Amino acid sequence: MAKTEIYDIGDNVVCDLCNEDYTNSDALGGYIFESKGVCPKCAPEFIASVFKFKEERFIRDRAMTGETFKAFILRCRGGNNQVKITTYSKDEPFP
Repeated sequence: MAKTEIYDIGDNVVCDLCNEDYTNSDALGGYIFESKGVCPKCAPEFIASVFKFKEERFIRDRAMTGETFKAFILRCRGGNNQVKITTYSKDEPFP
């Protein structure tokens, strides 16, 4: 039987690509690609591959001018800081 656990991560912010912690950072910029937060450090190299493979349509939002990555991600969350993790048994079909 599937089991779902819910964690409230508060105002913790990490890059979904490099896992760098931006919780206490003033670094500016970043964007959301599909559902992944791309930090200012990863953004330049990653955007090159986005354009190379014509995947611009998957960029969901960008930090506003002068906005920190942390503030941007928290704004995108809209107050919902929950992470849901669902695990399935090996005998259970994946939906």
